Amino acid sequence: MNRTQLEIYNNAAVLLAKLDSSFLDLGRLLRKAQEEDKALFKSLMGLPGLERRTGYYLVSISRTFDPLPVDDKDLAKIGWTRLARITKFVTPKTVNWLLDLARTHTDRELKLALAGKTPPKKARVVLLYLKPKQYAAYRAGLLKFGAQEFGRGLAGQEAALMKLIAKAAKKK
Repeated sequence: MNRTQLEIYNNAAVLLAKLDSSFLDLGRLLRKAQEEDKALFKSLMGLPGLERRTGYYLVSISRTFDPLPVDDKDLAKIGWTRLARITKFVTPKTVNWLLDLARTHTDRELKLALAGKTPPKKARVVLLYLKPKQYAAYRAGLLKFGAQEFGRGLAGQEAALMKLIAKAAKKK
């Protein structure tokens, strides 16, 4: 790595340390490296603490919003997770509508809205910390009741869990 590349790498590490407030700058830096210096881009994508998927999301955000007349402060308020969610739908005609949608919805609600579904009112979040054997049983139970494997996780967990609970309630 030459001196310039090292400076860029160090700058990226500083931006990464404050990702929530500097994701636009980091995305631009990653995008420029991707377009101009593949070796540097590969090094940057290996930064400790930068997940590969996050890096590509940041590049996508830069590629999508930089050519559009959108204020960086507005984008920063929305946050990179919701911006990443809408990038594939953004056009010059839809950008303002999508930004309004992202401003007023959580990431989960935004995902549902973009899929044409209505987010449920007063939904509750359930977070479970399971040991490996417990998770294996949880996973097997949900698959049996209709959940589907999706990447490393499960899709349709909520519906499958409610079916499992309904069946358990009937047995009592």
